[in-house]
Amino acid sequence: MHNKFSSTFQEFLSSHLSFQSLEKEYVKILTAIESSLILAAQDILRESSEIENIDTEIEIMTIFEILNGEELSESSVVGFNLRVMKYILENINNYSSETVNRMCRNAREYYNKHKCSLD
Repeated sequence: MHNKFSSTFQEFLSSHLSFQSLEKEYVKILTAIESSLILAAQDILRESSEIENIDTEIEIMTIFEILNGEELSESSVVGFNLRVMKYILENINNYSSETVNRMCRNAREYYNKHKCSLD
């Protein structure tokens, strides 16, 4: 998963330079996002065997699009995205920069907009 995460992030980064402004926090923030993806995937695997049809690269790209405040380019699994957003908000709340604040705001907006689909 780490290789897919890294290659998908590099693809995303090539057209989204705002993520480069994370400076010193860059590696820590990416590690928090990656660990959030892994935790959410583990949650879903424990609860359901229906994860086999998920396209990992699409889901990773979707997470970056959500954090950047974009419309999603692909159809993705909302329940998975919500779990990832929850973990990201828990994990990157300790960092403070304009980019991190924007990412948190976008994550909260997505979560609040779609949380009713968990019910």
